[in-house]
Amino acid sequence: MARQRHPGPHRARNAGRGHDPISGLITLSVHTDHDFSQYDLDAPIEEVTVPGTQGLFEVAHRLSVKNNLTLRDVGKLYVQGVLLPQFAGTPEQIADRIEESFHGGEADGFIVSAAQAPGTFDEFVDLVVPELRRRGLFRTDYTGTTLREHLGLGQASLTPAPRAVTVS
Repeated sequence: MARQRHPGPHRARNAGRGHDPISGLITLSVHTDHDFSQYDLDAPIEEVTVPGTQGLFEVAHRLSVKNNLTLRDVGKLYVQGVLLPQFAGTPEQIADRIEESFHGGEADGFIVSAAQAPGTFDEFVDLVVPELRRRGLFRTDYTGTTLREHLGLGQASLTPAPRAVTVS
């Protein structure tokens, strides 16, 4: 995230670097519980049945077909952000993208991941969250004092629930 409209040269220089397709394909393999190392990196993604996360594979396969991408290309994209949109820019620009996605019906929540460490989460909380709150897109209060209360789950019990006994 850039605090100013034009990020420093080090950020621009590092954008797009380190996108190792093998790292992306390892992550895709873990997410889909399917070994992609058995396929040709320079061929389109085959339509296969994956036991893991179906939606992520469907996105990868659709991208491969629609944009004529190879497995290597998809690996490079996957390592950049699991084929999800990447929001970068000033806090206001990031808030703009989040607001567009939210009001456009594309998302009802977001997972923030670190583009660099340390600092990404602190920057997001200190710079983007206040902008989202100003726009009415981020809560200021919670309904409970614990996550369980906030989610309406009631008091936790350390006593295991009784198991049904089957008679054979």
